[in-house]
Amino acid sequence: MAAVAKKKKYNPDDDNKDSGGMLTFSAKDGPTEQQFKKLKISQLVDKSKNNYEIAKSICAFYDDLYNDTDTVCIITDTELAHPAVGAWAKGDYQRMEKNMNGKYLFIYRASKHEKQSVFKTAKPKPDKFKAKVEEYANAYYKKKIEVTAEALDKDFVGGCHIVRCSHSKFDVFCRFNDGFQVETKLPNKEIYIVAWRR
Repeated sequence: MAAVAKKKKYNPDDDNKDSGGMLTFSAKDGPTEQQFKKLKISQLVDKSKNNYEIAKSICAFYDDLYNDTDTVCIITDTELAHPAVGAWAKGDYQRMEKNMNGKYLFIYRASKHEKQSVFKTAKPKPDKFKAKVEEYANAYYKKKIEVTAEALDKDFVGGCHIVRCSHSKFDVFCRFNDGFQVETKLPNKEIYIVAWRR
């Protein structure tokens, strides 16, 4: 007889996009792509917390449902410019909230981390990551963010994520490979960058 995965139940309240019924999903696999976008998270956007703490709470909520650490959350205040994101996301596990309790949120499930030991050829070097992030972010700042992400991926064997914004009042909660995380402001420009590699 085949084993049946236990189901987790989730009861969203009225302020989300869900129809109001119970969401049921596999405890092994977590919510589907569509359920990912409908789960109630407004209670996690607590105005008594700073943006980084809110993003961390949202990631912890999703990570608990999927039993991993693959969730990324980018947050800023709704009235500010919204960051551009170039990322390796799993399928359609992406959620954007333009105004949830006064916050702009972009949440996604990042592709799995690749351990350095899996690379048969040259291994990416963390000491070069910062220089390349600054070089490509500066060279391609007027282009789509994906151009910068693709250039980084070529040099660092994929798995690169980058966020670009015209102000520094945004936060990112993510997990990154040691040494492969950069926060910087482009020289002579009001452009702020956060980049990392899984």
